[in-house]
Amino acid sequence: MSEIVKIVILAIVQGIAEFLPISSSGHLEVISKALEEFAKLKLENGLDPLTVSVILHLGTLMSLLVYYWRTLLDIVLKLRFKLAFLLILASIPAAAAGILLHDFFEENLSNLWIIGCMFILTAILLIASQMYSRRKTEGDVAPSDSFQTIDSNGSANAITEELSSISWGQALVIGIFQMFAILPGLSRSGSTIAGGLFSGLKQSAAANFSFLMAIPVIGGAGILELLKLFKHHQMIPITTLSIGFLVSFVVGLFALYWVINWIKKGKLTWFAYWLFFMAAFSFCLALL
Repeated sequence: MSEIVKIVILAIVQGIAEFLPISSSGHLEVISKALEEFAKLKLENGLDPLTVSVILHLGTLMSLLVYYWRTLLDIVLKLRFKLAFLLILASIPAAAAGILLHDFFEENLSNLWIIGCMFILTAILLIASQMYSRRKTEGDVAPSDSFQTIDSNGSANAITEELSSISWGQALVIGIFQMFAILPGLSRSGSTIAGGLFSGLKQSAAANFSFLMAIPVIGGAGILELLKLFKHHQMIPITTLSIGFLVSFVVGLFALYWVINWIKKGKLTWFAYWLFFMAAFSFCLALL
């Protein structure tokens, strides 16, 4: 039972933290360590942290596919080759870093000192990019509202039109910011949204582009890790991981809707305060 409890807790953390700019991988590691230290909840039966992380990430990938299905369909049916190219271009730096630094990433996945430092770096990025964006957009009559919502019928075209105006240089800048997010504790969504804001995008465009470009990144990494597990004939507890997948999917879907509304209201820096707290908690946990 304790194994199921831990999977559910981690799935909830993943579902919330994947889309909030606070680093899901960093939170998964810190919460997992805290559960082992204080609640004595451990994963057994061949469940290693990397396998659990991959499955839970695939759950939040499904959240993205469900949330943005209209936009994805619009890209395919209207043959928006430029936007598709921009999303691929922005994914290349992270893919290259993932291949080159895979061993380093696995070795330092559990390093609470690195995670805590990256929490602080993410917080600084959020504050700096939000301040830069506010200064740049002073005088705007009204904020852009081209965010997709679960019950909207006409926003998909607005999103693709807005994102198609992104330049190749802006896409590459966002991709470089995402590349550094391979470090544990450095938020992928936080880094890419910050990169978008620094490159001159509105908050709506930066957020939507960030979440859409997560689809090939999370999907590609997840498939590679799953193939590796099957290649080595590793036994996988299907029932336990399926529960984690479903929980992270449901929680992720609601978290995505929530965080987009927060970004739309200009509350990006609020997440920085939480990251400073988590950094302190990580350092304290590392000393135990």
